[in-house]
Amino acid sequence: MDFGLAGKNVLITGGSAGIGRAMVETFAGEGANIAFTYFGNRAGAETLAEEVRRRGLAGVAIRMDVNDHATVERAVAEAREALGGIDVLVNNAVDWDVALFDKNPDSRLYQWQHALRANLEAPYLATTLAAPEMRQRRWGRILIISSDLAEDGVPGSASYSAAKAGLHGMVRGLCWDYGPDEVLINVIMPGLTDTEHQRRTVPSAVFESVTAQRPLKQITKPQDVADLAVFLCSARNRHITGEMIRVTGGW
Repeated sequence: MDFGLAGKNVLITGGSAGIGRAMVETFAGEGANIAFTYFGNRAGAETLAEEVRRRGLAGVAIRMDVNDHATVERAVAEAREALGGIDVLVNNAVDWDVALFDKNPDSRLYQWQHALRANLEAPYLATTLAAPEMRQRRWGRILIISSDLAEDGVPGSASYSAAKAGLHGMVRGLCWDYGPDEVLINVIMPGLTDTEHQRRTVPSAVFESVTAQRPLKQITKPQDVADLAVFLCSARNRHITGEMIRVTGGW
């Protein structure tokens, strides 16, 4: 199936590992030029960018910190300059450090503010910076990678869940603003996903428990998210916008 992404310019935030890396590789496999952001692992990001370039495509790694909104602005500007425009934006970058499971009462307000700034405000900023050129061209795709915790929650996740749920409200509003200009915007909500980060931070017993409770008896893989992302951001998607789609194995 031709998704119509060959030659399109794609910016993926948080693209150097996990779900983000799977999306970089999958969009590149469709012939798209890729700019993606990373936070700490510059060497790994540059290696991935070189892999994209070996396909004969543009591949650009850009450092960005979701806690520093000036770097978000620079990332969008650098991607636009490097690629010659942005046709597709995928907001995937997230800050986990204080967003989850901090039960210290003295830090709760800071935790709340930090989670909203990093995980709600930064994607909103990137979206509103990238969207005007899409609207002017009357074609564009914007995707938000959220989480099933936006609806389900777990103990200690209030600030993170609130930030992700805020993204859902943002998308429901922006789909009305962008729709007349044929710019589609959607949300993917992965569940617990088999990434290196989550394997390091989530006990194996939790993976086993979640797998057992899911109808498919499988844990979500980064590729499961990437494949749906490609469809939602492609020319094949002509009528899906403003939607929140779970990728959880039926959870």
